[in-house]
Parts: sequence; C-alpha cells; structure tokens
Amino acid sequence: MLFLSLLVISLITETEAVTLINADTGAILYEKNAHMPWDPASTTKVATCIYALSTQPNMNQVVTGNQECIGIVSEKERLKRGYAEPAWRLEKAACHMGIKVGEKMTLRDLFNGMMVASADDASNLIAETISGSIPKFMEELNDYLKKIGCHETTLANPHGLFYPTQKSTAHDLAKLTQVALKDPYFCAFVRAKEFMRPKTNMQESTKYLQTNRLLRTGKYHYPYAIGVKTGWFTDCGYNLIAAAEKDGRKLIAVLLGSPNSDTRFKEAIALFEAAYAEKPVKVEVLKAGRQETPLPSPLSEEKAFLVTASPLFFETYLSDKESYQLTFEWIDEQHGKYSVVDDKGKIRNETFATVEEWLKEKKPFPWIWLSILLLLPFLYFLLRKNKLR
Repeated sequence: MLFLSLLVISLITETEAVTLINADTGAILYEKNAHMPWDPASTTKVATCIYALSTQPNMNQVVTGNQECIGIVSEKERLKRGYAEPAWRLEKAACHMGIKVGEKMTLRDLFNGMMVASADDASNLIAETISGSIPKFMEELNDYLKKIGCHETTLANPHGLFYPTQKSTAHDLAKLTQVALKDPYFCAFVRAKEFMRPKTNMQESTKYLQTNRLLRTGKYHYPYAIGVKTGWFTDCGYNLIAAAEKDGRKLIAVLLGSPNSDTRFKEAIALFEAAYAEKPVKVEVLKAGRQETPLPSPLSEEKAFLVTASPLFFETYLSDKESYQLTFEWIDEQHGKYSVVDDKGKIRNETFATVEEWLKEKKPFPWIWLSILLLLPFLYFLLRKNKLR
C-alpha cells in the first residue's frame, strides 16, 4: 500500500521538511515538518516567476541592465553591515548571468536565465521590469502569495539570497507550485534542460545547464520529471521543488534542508516512485443496461427507459481523496449521455445511451367526475321526489 511505502520513506529520509501532493487535486500524500519555517533559497524564484507571469508581460520586451539590479556586495560585507544593504542586493558568490550595465536582453531570456541557470541578476531585472522597482515588486508578490493561500511565506527579495526575514514552508511551496504548473510559460521554463543565451550588445552567446538534475541525463535523471527548481544556502542546506507526471497523474514534491545535493534528488525519486506504485481503484458508478433517464426530453417533456451499452466507472487513487458526480444530458430525441465529473469539474468518463421505451406521463384519476357520476342517481331521486309533492 502507498501509505506503508511512504511510512518507510519517513523512517529513512534525511531531509528536514518534506511534502508530496497531487498537483491536480491538492491531496497531501505525504508530509514531514511541512509547516516548519525554512529558508527557501533559490526556490524563491518559483514565486517570482509565477507572479511576474500572472501580469501577462511582453516576453519580447527589451530590458537593459542597470547598477541598481546587478550591483554586488560580498556576504561578509553584508553581514558586517548588519544587513543594512537592500535585501535584493547581489552577492559575489551567488549564481548569476554576468549581466552588465547597459546590456540588453529580452524578458524571455531573463526568465530562462532565472529558472534554468538560477540567475539572481535576471531575477532582479524581471522584478524591476514588472513593477517599476524591486521594493514595489516584493510588496505585490507578498500580497499575491497571501491571495493564493501561501500564508506561511514572507519574501524579502526576488532571487532567494539569504535575508533574515525571508521564510517559507514545504506546504506553501507545494501550493505555490500547484498554481504555477497551470501556466504554460512556467512549465516551459522549468522543464528546459538547458538555455542558450543569445549574443547581446555586450557579450557572446553562452550556454547554461539546468540545475535540476532530475531533468538532465545522468545518475539522477528521472524520466517522468517535468521541473521545477533547486535551491541552496550554507545554513539551510539543499532544497528542491520537483514535479513529475506519469499515466496522467501529476505530483509535486518539496524537499527543504537535505544534507547534500544528491540526497534531495534521490529522495524526490523515492517519493515519486512510492506514489506511482499505488494502484488505481475503479468505482462502478452506473451499470450497463436498462435504466430510467433522470431528465425528461427537452422536445417531448417525457422520460424514457434508456439502454447503456457499457458500464460507467470512476477510476482514482484512494490517496487522492477525489469525489465525483454522475450527470446526464440529452444529445437528441433518441440518444443521451451519462458522464462522471470529478470535483474539479473535469469529465473523467462517459457512456452513451439509446431510448428503448418512452414513459408516458400518468394522468391523475378523475375523482371529481367519478363522484359527480355517482351522485347523479341520488340527485335525480331527490328532484323526482320534490316534483311528486
């Protein structure tokens, strides 16, 4: 059983905080310290990406590098100054694309750089472009997070470099990713195995490899992986938001605080494999054969006995905790369709039915007229008796 498999994982996992959910239903399949506050590190970029995309930006817009967005300090200097520097200021040892002041790139290239190469300088430029300034972007981003239900998250910068007030949880990052995976641009960015940055007015073309090793050929390549983002910081360890899809079942795993890079990928694969080992169950919703339609025909206003050629099933995984509804609609005067609709409004299965016999509406028996007929002899007798007098 799935839950037994996940229980075994919980005994051997080395990662501090873990969540595994179904991306479509939101059902929690497994969690460990899911609500524990944690430094999200570069998984912060998932929030930056999806909020920026929600504003429907022009991907062909040309953005120019500027000192405010790409200025760098050392981690030592930042610590020495008691984090007096702006929270979004870049650090020398961080991931970046080496964008220069005056260099021009499209917004699309910046998104690719942020999500494939984990470029912090690209994150800052995206934030400024979307909202006019990075502080304004962060204010809007935190409001957006609350609106989609991420109440355990507060972000101070768009890239994820350490800042004392920047916190999230495995629970929130899973919910955030669930929203993000509905955006086609986001899915394309986080699924890319590499990104070739075009030649600019100041630099030659450069190739960047995906930091998520589940997507790349090698030891931890996972054939069902579809994203999403890595993260790392000395004090918080190695983070990973991963997504996978197999047989139409999409899952999201969040791992925060793995002791090393390999562990986060190994345990993500173990989580996915445990979930995909669960067998779906079939619930028979409607038997094949003769049954009365629940709705009268829109043309004749009469009900009918219908014959369905095949039974109707709702197939699901018990751990996904899905519900369903049986619906019926007329196609024409002689044919109808039964559908199984899940709790997201998606038709999961359907079967067609043909009219076998119309059910004529039964009219109420005319008791009033019968009563009058029965009373007529009595009335006649009374009238006749009165005349004889």
